Amino acid sequence: MGKYIKVYGAGSIGNHLTNAAVELGYKVTVVDIDETALERMKNDIYPNRYGKWNDDIDLFLLGKEPRLKYDLVCIGTPPSSHIDILLSLISDHSGPILVEKPLCQPTKSVLSKLQGLSKSDMNRIFVGYNHVVSKASKLVEKLIKTDLGTVLSIDVEFREHWGGIFAAHHWLSGPEDSYLCNISEGGGSSGEHSHALNLWQHFSRISGKGEISKVFSQFNIVDKDNMKYDDKVYFVVETEKGFKGSITQDVITYPSRKTIKIQGSNLFLEWICNFNQNNDLVKTTSIKNIKKEYLIKKSRPDDFIIELRHILDKSVSPNLSPINLRHGIKTMEVLIASIKSNTLDNSIKI
Repeated sequence: MGKYIKVYGAGSIGNHLTNAAVELGYKVTVVDIDETALERMKNDIYPNRYGKWNDDIDLFLLGKEPRLKYDLVCIGTPPSSHIDILLSLISDHSGPILVEKPLCQPTKSVLSKLQGLSKSDMNRIFVGYNHVVSKASKLVEKLIKTDLGTVLSIDVEFREHWGGIFAAHHWLSGPEDSYLCNISEGGGSSGEHSHALNLWQHFSRISGKGEISKVFSQFNIVDKDNMKYDDKVYFVVETEKGFKGSITQDVITYPSRKTIKIQGSNLFLEWICNFNQNNDLVKTTSIKNIKKEYLIKKSRPDDFIIELRHILDKSVSPNLSPINLRHGIKTMEVLIASIKSNTLDNSIKI
């Protein structure tokens, strides 16, 4: 019997996930509502990105695909469609489901649709914050547990001009052609670069500092030409244990700067994402000024291969996975509260 993965969406993320599945030895069914998107995937995006088309990939208009038993279903469509597709899959597909980030639009009404999910269904759903399952993240986790001592501060920045996004989506002329131009649809820096917020939450948990319970945020809103998005956002967060930190996200910085800085009582740690090419760098400096550097070599496809391998690994307890749906929901809860905080110019409890 073959191994099959299904991918919703033939855009950039759909191509990334499809390639990862093929590299892991799976046949892939890709569905989209747009025939043009399917043709672009086969004739343009996939062969240009990965060298050539792969015949283990089958393309179908949504509703025309065969009914197969899939080992994994991935949702790589715009955020506004994520929850409806997810809920439609629950009764027909019993295996794991991956939803690309952000989980959904940042509104309580949409997020509340997930309240009826069973515990077993929650355990088999994942959200695509793949940085927290990367090799660099595993190294940082180890250093937190063994070398840092008491964690004193965590600060995360994901500053990256979104020109790179549109270079990878050459069929779009700019943010106005997608959900990215609308904060209420999961766009802007708050949604697109919410990896930063998710990473802060992850390392707060690893450090024993708990979950974010309060947020104060400041958004810089661009409101013009039927677009309304944040080009930069600043979060000051506090956990239920009183631990405070900061997160910065923007879509204007070039060259990009993606860093996680953790100060411990024994040493300072900095993780620089995409330090050179796609490689990550982790640097530490001890209180005795002993410096160490760890270069983690990887390619862009590796980000998604590692993510899918993690989800499909039977030895990984789904409810303990850092990309489990429960953690994706907590990231969305903070995003929703942060929008309210910016509107009211005040701290919001979560």
